[in-house]
Amino acid sequence: MILDDVGHGYDRGFLFRSLKADLQPGSIAVITGSNGTGKTTLLRILAGLLTPREGRVTYCNGKGSLPISSVRPRLGFVTPAISLYPDLTARENVLLACALRGLRGTLDVGSWLDRLGLSGRENDLVGSFSLGMRQRLKYACLFAYSPEVLLLDEPCSHLDEEGRRIVADLVLQYRGEGVVVIATNDPREVQWGELLINLDSCGHPTKGR
Repeated sequence: MILDDVGHGYDRGFLFRSLKADLQPGSIAVITGSNGTGKTTLLRILAGLLTPREGRVTYCNGKGSLPISSVRPRLGFVTPAISLYPDLTARENVLLACALRGLRGTLDVGSWLDRLGLSGRENDLVGSFSLGMRQRLKYACLFAYSPEVLLLDEPCSHLDEEGRRIVADLVLQYRGEGVVVIATNDPREVQWGELLINLDSCGHPTKGR
């Protein structure tokens, strides 16, 4: 994933400009910045949900660039703004997330629910879940279809310490399989990344750790 002079803003000006980064598989990039600097906006641009005012984002494989239409099914996006279906069970939510990305047939839904600490809740309606349980379920939905790119906005929002540990372990394990981009100001989550993109500094990336 290549960010080439990416900039975005609204009527009163730009949130960030001249952002350059080359995000390779096997890496984690962390977007930080004060409230209102555009962290979630940048994630939406990377997900192809928003077109930048300046520059472009290019997704590549070994043979060249890819259109966003072919990349989108390979993306996994977890954000507090994404809702689950409260009238469906945990299992049905996971199966629906996979089906929407063209993945059908036999899926090991139970093992992912177990790994996220939701063992025994597979057939419970999500409307009965706490906010922390719903956040865990979002990750079960995410990892069940094996995305190649993870885009995570405040990844441990609403999670207790056990939930944080589970998510941290899964994200760090995933690093070797794809690209991870995290938007956060939590110091514990910032430590996950090798590349820091600080939008308080006009979005120029610096090497972390």
